[in-house]
Amino acid sequence: MLFVLLPVPDLDALRFFLNFLIAQLTGVLSQTSGGIGVFESTYLVLSPSAQGTELTFAALVAFRLIYYIAPLFLAEFLLALHEVVTANPITSHVFRASLRWSTSLAPTLLAGITFMAGVLLLVSGATPAIPGRLEWLQDIVPLPLMEMSHFLGSVAGVLPLVLARGIQRQLDAAYLLSVLLVIVGVVASLLKGGDYEEALVLGLILLIFLPSRSLFYRKASLFADRFTPGWLLAIGAVFAAITWILLFSYKHMEYAGTEWWTFALEGDIARSLRAQVGIACTCLLVGTMYLLRAGKSQPPAPEAGHLQQIDAIIVQSSETQSNLAYLSGKHFFFSEGGSGFIMFGKGSRSWVSMGDPVCPQDEFAELVWRFREQCDREGVHPVFYEVSKEHLYVYLELGLTILKLGEEAIVDLQRFSLEGASRKNFRNTKNSLEKHGCSFSVHPAAEVKTLLPELAVVSDSWLNHKNTREKRFSLGFLMRTTLPTFQWRWCGRRER
Repeated sequence: MLFVLLPVPDLDALRFFLNFLIAQLTGVLSQTSGGIGVFESTYLVLSPSAQGTELTFAALVAFRLIYYIAPLFLAEFLLALHEVVTANPITSHVFRASLRWSTSLAPTLLAGITFMAGVLLLVSGATPAIPGRLEWLQDIVPLPLMEMSHFLGSVAGVLPLVLARGIQRQLDAAYLLSVLLVIVGVVASLLKGGDYEEALVLGLILLIFLPSRSLFYRKASLFADRFTPGWLLAIGAVFAAITWILLFSYKHMEYAGTEWWTFALEGDIARSLRAQVGIACTCLLVGTMYLLRAGKSQPPAPEAGHLQQIDAIIVQSSETQSNLAYLSGKHFFFSEGGSGFIMFGKGSRSWVSMGDPVCPQDEFAELVWRFREQCDREGVHPVFYEVSKEHLYVYLELGLTILKLGEEAIVDLQRFSLEGASRKNFRNTKNSLEKHGCSFSVHPAAEVKTLLPELAVVSDSWLNHKNTREKRFSLGFLMRTTLPTFQWRWCGRRER
């Protein structure tokens, strides 16, 4: 940093390094805080040509402020902010909520950044180099390496447009490839034309990506999902804009056939034309891979074999809502290993999942994502009805909107009582029902068949009174036919 700040022309790097190292060691041996004063004096003594120069002393002061003072004040500010936020319960809650929301929005923001990184590389490849920088580079970078860097930089600009979709889907392969392409872009930007501004922007993008590795946990294939019309329109618009930029940048030049194969220091148009050919070939290759991907698979309808598999999964579940899978009117979307499923109903334009997936916790997020991608392939909207708050972050990562329709009450039956003023309404209701001859009892599963006729009378009377029909998706209903043996399981809530 000090090397850049010093105003001395033609400063020898080796001599500067030795003087800087001696000045630093002298400051450490002096036992002063940060070697303040000693470092500056020693450096001025070791640099006789700069001794007493006001600009050199100003550079040393600026180095001290940037390297020591600014980080100190920044650290103190962040520490004070952390103490203020964590000390107050309200601000602490707001901070944690903001952190959860930012984590959910991060994949979408990173997808946009990836897309813009590709646009930056494509625009750079379609425009001529800044005058003067190629002459400066020709003594450092061989012409073949310069030509190859320009070509690879443009081809590397195509792939982020495609990978941005995988970044939004939080695929680990898309993350790793995006990081690799950004690094390639930084190197190519410096070698093809000394574009340090472009390399700096890409370097900042790389710094944003590196701490975000934990967000990309999915192992799905990059080519398993189709692009939405919005993505295709955005990519097509970028290619059209890049073509126009190339034609506009070289409108004063004639396009001769020899230009395509001209390798020269001033051959900007030849490099841009070769880059366009590389872009077109890359697009053709990626498009072919998407066309050759496996065809879409239809979720299986409930069958006898599936019901046996569902029954084995429900036995392992701790949520009683999973027993709703036994009700009719549902389809099933199984996990890849067959250890979990999503039960859902098909609407005209939506697939509605009944609650959270019934699966092990380590397969939860992946199963939800696969269901979302299956809905995209089928051209329908994914809907998750009655989900738990513990997994809301997964649905937010999918880009879904959350609507609160109600809350679930869990009653501790061992401690529940009708005593007290707060339970007065409950006691009145119970007494009123008992006066009308109502009673409550729990019958074993073997006696349910004999009670079906009596239950049918009650059910029909209630349906006629309400002028409605049986609700089969999320509620229980009276099934008048004989059920398989395994369906007679007790469906009450298990203790937690």
